[in-house]
This record gives sequence, structure tokens and C-alpha cells, in this order.
Amino acid sequence: MTNDSTPPPPPPTSGDKLIPFTSSSTPDPEWSKLDDLIKMWILGSLCDSLQEQVVSTSGNAKALWDHLKELFHDNKHTRAITLDNELRSIKIESMSVNDYCTKIKSMADRLHNLGSPVSENNLVTYAVNGLDSRFTTIVKIIRHRETLPTFETARNMLLLEESTFNASQGDTSSFDSDQVQKAKETSFFYIGEEIKEYRRRCSTGGSRC
Repeated sequence: MTNDSTPPPPPPTSGDKLIPFTSSSTPDPEWSKLDDLIKMWILGSLCDSLQEQVVSTSGNAKALWDHLKELFHDNKHTRAITLDNELRSIKIESMSVNDYCTKIKSMADRLHNLGSPVSENNLVTYAVNGLDSRFTTIVKIIRHRETLPTFETARNMLLLEESTFNASQGDTSSFDSDQVQKAKETSFFYIGEEIKEYRRRCSTGGSRC
């Protein structure tokens, strides 16, 4: 018993003794087996190119993990620059508007995770810059607004323009899609009025056409 009448803790048993592994100690066979399994699990979760960079890392699983951590920290800035350049130069090409906007949003989210967030205005600008001639009218409308729309509003505008273009080509498969129906419900009247106003200005020789 101690002076404060608190019973002393029980003596440690063999199961309570944790002996950390050090390079100077003889590795326990069971510990080494588990360590190898962890290293295999880590390597198995990597892509081939990354595996090639770290597969020869000497030491235990922690050494492998630390090597990976250093690689990702060193490459963070480079990856952000590369991804930002890809986003700035993205083109719609053969993608649908929905796929195109989803890809842009995904790239922006990845940049945010890398510590390089993209502003809403820049997101809309990049999306508009990558469109083709099918969207000439709606692009001019977006660019000539005094305040750029949100990315979601711009996406709805492009969905409606795409569905209208496809319908004029005899393809109505996307006209009644869930995305287009949502775009109609949220912005059809609003966008329609903007298009009318834009065409009115152009017909009278307005300078913002």
C-alpha cells in the first residue's frame, strides 16, 4: 500500500510488455511476417508507376510509408500546377455538357484538395472558353452579362442550349433527361428572356453582340 492508501498497480505480465523494433534488435519472426504483409498491402494499393518508385525502399513498412509521404508532399505543388493548366485549357470536344461540366467540377475539387481553390468566376470562364461553335450564342450571352452566373447556372444554360441543338438535328434523346428537366425548371424562363434581349440588341446593331 502507498502512503495515500491507493493500492499499487499489479506487476506487468508478459502480455503487457511491448518491445519496439529497432534496427539493432533481432526482429521477431511474427513481427516481420506482419510487417511484410503491411508492405505488400501498401504496394498493392499503388498504381504501377508509383510502385516502381518505391518498391526498392529498404526498411520496414513505416519506412515505405514515409517514402510515399515524402513523394506526395514534394509533388503537391507540381501536381497543382499541372492540373490548373489542364483546367485552363480544357475543351468539350466529344463530351456531353453534363460530362464536360462534371469533369471541370471534379478537377476544381482536386485543386481545392491540393490547396489551390478555383474561384466561381474562373470556373465559369474556363467552361465557356472550352466550348465549340454549337454554343456561340449562349457563350456571348454569358460573357456579356455584367455579373457572371454561378457555375451551376451556367451549366443549366449550356444543358438547355445542347438539348435545343440536338433537337434541331433530330436527336431528342437528351431533351427529356433528368439533367435537362432540372435545367428547364430552374432557369428556362430566365435564360429565354436573356436570349431574347441579346437577339434584340443584335438586331438593332448593339455594340455588345
